[in-house]
Amino acid sequence: MADITHSSRTAIRPYRSRAGSPRIQAIPVASTRASTAAIAAGQVVLFDATSTSNHKIIRCSSNSALNGLITTTIAGVAAQADPADGSVDPKISVWTADPNTEFIFPTKIAGTASSLVGTALSLAYDSSLAMHFLMASTGAGESVWVTDVPNAGDTNGFVVGKFQSSRVSNAVWVK
Repeated sequence: MADITHSSRTAIRPYRSRAGSPRIQAIPVASTRASTAAIAAGQVVLFDATSTSNHKIIRCSSNSALNGLITTTIAGVAAQADPADGSVDPKISVWTADPNTEFIFPTKIAGTASSLVGTALSLAYDSSLAMHFLMASTGAGESVWVTDVPNAGDTNGFVVGKFQSSRVSNAVWVK
């Protein structure tokens, strides 16, 4: 049992895939994103809900971004950082949130336990560390089904899970 301290280098990454390796898709980054919302590798990305950029991605910035009108727009997890070099419509590689891929997620839960398997947790964003993490759900914003707990008992440990299909864009949810 460890007490894990997350840092700005803590990131979500693929854990296993029934397809052998996780599916990667190159998706354009929305030009409407704020300069303070650059995408880093390991961050959750979703399709922009604006009418002019709905085929381009932005970083999911908070738990509230998963509620309301854009609940079905998760694309996956950024496999590389946004170049943020001023280029027009740059594409970045994304590990898609498909039903075959499980990701390993950091948590902010005191004592991750095997009883978490089969439960849904909420996705949140820590702006000071620029990382996404899972937290205990309050009933709204549940985004990830937990499928495994590699090191039960760790405080702020890691869990393995899949994005809920109801939160993922049909553009990437391919069986």
